[in-house]
Amino acid sequence: MRKSLSAALRGYPWGHQAICFAPLAAMPAALALSIGSGDDLTRYFIALRAEMPSLTKGMEFLTDWLIYALYAVYVFFILNALIAGNRSEIRRGLIFILAQVLCTVILVQFIKIAIGKPRPLVALGGAEFAPWVLNKDYHSFPSGHTAESAGAASVLAVRFRRPALSLFLGLIITLVAFSRIYLAKHHLSDIVGGACAGLAASLLNFHLCSEIRHD
Repeated sequence: MRKSLSAALRGYPWGHQAICFAPLAAMPAALALSIGSGDDLTRYFIALRAEMPSLTKGMEFLTDWLIYALYAVYVFFILNALIAGNRSEIRRGLIFILAQVLCTVILVQFIKIAIGKPRPLVALGGAEFAPWVLNKDYHSFPSGHTAESAGAASVLAVRFRRPALSLFLGLIITLVAFSRIYLAKHHLSDIVGGACAGLAASLLNFHLCSEIRHD
């Protein structure tokens, strides 16, 4: 008998998800309390980037490549499954791709366009929301980088259920999210929105994978 969505959610390992998201939750709170939010945060990091170009290059590297390190893990698993002819693992890989694309790419892009929130540097100039425009300067909410990293990391945390691994994966998400704030690509609220999209991808993945076990 197929497992209901509500039953799958009740069985979701929320403890490991909480460990995974703990560093991500702490980072925006710490920034807001120590520096501020909105334009204050944007101005702070503009000045910091000018003072520390080496750190800026490091943040650019993290924002461009750290997500692919997570995806490389899935490529490894899928290739191993294909070589071994492990159909269950192949289906897991395909489910991950489906859930990730639906929640962290398609859904995120739709919300970005529908809301039209200006990115920090544009907002600093006084720009207001511009829904349904294709200009990426108005696609701030939610953070796509955060969504993708949160989705990929959460699925791994939920699958292996090792506290140390969950925390390590959470630090990866946090580094990606922080790099987006540092580079003035996103507001703090965008990070929260991206994390929610990543969580949705992990929940969908968990539900669909539970169907494999119950078929």
